Amino acid sequence: MSFAFTLLGQIGVRYGAVAVELPVGKPQSLLAALLLNANRLVPVESLVDALWDEAPPRSAVANVRTYAVRVRRLLADPETAAGSRLLGRERAYRIAVQPGELDLAEFTELAAQGRAALRAGDAARATERLIAALACWRDDHAGAGLVRAGALGQRLAALDGERLRTAEDLVDARLALNHHDVLIGELRRTVVEHPLRERSWGQLMLALYRAGDVAGALHCFLEARAALCREMGVEPGPELLRLHAAMLARDPALNETSPVVAADAAPAPPLVMHRPRPEPPRQLPPGPAVLVGRDQAAGGVLAAVDAGARIVCVYGPPGAGTSAFAAHAAHLLAPRYPDGQLFVQLGPATDTGAAAAHLLHSLGVADEAVPRGLAARTARLRTAFASRRVLLLADGVDDVTQVRPLLPAGQGCLAVIAASRPLPTLDGAVLVPLPPLPPRDAVELLRRALGHERAECEDPAVLRELAERCEGLPMALRIVVARLQGRPDRSIGACAERLREPCGRLDELHVHDLSIRESLATRCATVSTTAMGALRTLVRLPGPVTLPQLAVASALGAARARDALDELLDAQLVTGDGAGGHHAAPLVRLFAADVIDADV
Repeated sequence: MSFAFTLLGQIGVRYGAVAVELPVGKPQSLLAALLLNANRLVPVESLVDALWDEAPPRSAVANVRTYAVRVRRLLADPETAAGSRLLGRERAYRIAVQPGELDLAEFTELAAQGRAALRAGDAARATERLIAALACWRDDHAGAGLVRAGALGQRLAALDGERLRTAEDLVDARLALNHHDVLIGELRRTVVEHPLRERSWGQLMLALYRAGDVAGALHCFLEARAALCREMGVEPGPELLRLHAAMLARDPALNETSPVVAADAAPAPPLVMHRPRPEPPRQLPPGPAVLVGRDQAAGGVLAAVDAGARIVCVYGPPGAGTSAFAAHAAHLLAPRYPDGQLFVQLGPATDTGAAAAHLLHSLGVADEAVPRGLAARTARLRTAFASRRVLLLADGVDDVTQVRPLLPAGQGCLAVIAASRPLPTLDGAVLVPLPPLPPRDAVELLRRALGHERAECEDPAVLRELAERCEGLPMALRIVVARLQGRPDRSIGACAERLREPCGRLDELHVHDLSIRESLATRCATVSTTAMGALRTLVRLPGPVTLPQLAVASALGAARARDALDELLDAQLVTGDGAGGHHAAPLVRLFAADVIDADV
């Protein structure tokens, strides 16, 4: 049984009749980059360039290798769990694709055959081959849904342009077959969707002229000129100008068609070159399988939206499950936004301009209609949102500047933001804090996730201890559950015992892509060096720490210590007790102590 790889639309993999579930984000982008170079070795450095823009993270090479491990597992033979199609060499990877398995290869071959037939004057065969080529596309955009960053974004945009070129070749073939009457409506839709395609404007002019509508053809030229001047500040090119001049002169050559067509040949039935508008985007990531203790927060979000809120900002300490809860809330609200639900993953290294382009592509804006520059893309995005009822879920937000340019301005839209801190400067935003779960809810989450049968086999005190060691953080609880599910022979009590020792607790709270240490490191990276130094000082002091105590112990002085403490409070790394004292949670203290030891 063979694989089937699809890239001309949403990226996908099938093994026989079974769809392979792909991880979202960068692993999908890695697979797309490899499929674009099928059966060729791609150096790791080239993959880094493909996945990131000008400033990849320091860990980019290591990240590529991690993504490759995940993709390699997916491309192993499901029946034998061996023989993966992803092959690794020293600092390079290659994906093995057999003939007939990749839609891009089929499209390329069919399009080449169609163009060869067109050059040879065989318009009928050209039409047949080009129709088959365009049928390989399941969407107007290659890699639909992928963030178009780095060299990968450029390659995917080039593929979109190749689809448009092939569609224009098909129009030429059909014009040669004298199908101008049925082409007029299709070409009008084309120039609306792609107003900068001079070749399409020329084809529409020619179809109108051959249909006897000379005035319409000449007016079409004026429309093309206006669009080019408005959008690009340029006049029509020489080919369009020559066509216009020939029409003014009533050049008989404009009515010539392909000599291979018999005079009495019946016109072909209309071809729907432009499929109906694609289904609205449904990009929300899956919500949590088990959600406990968040009913009040969910009710608050729904009430806020009912009252007219257009921005909801969910925030909490590292590991509080803000991403999972935001996805859950977005799914609850999705039926209210029939024009689509969009998802964007942000972060410190995110190119907001690339994220804006990704959203525009998701809303059906053609690549050549996406302007350059963040300000222009923001304006175009707000225009696209204005006539739609769309929900935008933005995850990983550390700073308001990351997300503000992407927010919809339309009254019928909603933005749900999962953030590391409250974002009060977003005008009208409803702030929804997610504190750690209380012990009772944390224990209930463990019971549901593990299964009541297994949970009931243990002393209830053991579950309470586990919940306490995890500090009520849903991420930590999920890690514990994953570890226990992966080791059915290990008792819950043994897991609790492994978490008793503080020195190894952060190491235990790590499984696959879930890590409390990594979550804490990511959050600490969002605060200043001064604030991080203040946190190191705070965790060395006993009891709740007051601002004067911190100012003296850190030698920062009152003003700088206050600013640093405010940063830590905003980042949810420190909490206040309401009486002037401040403290860090035990896991934060453990992480900060590790950082101190590493710096010694």
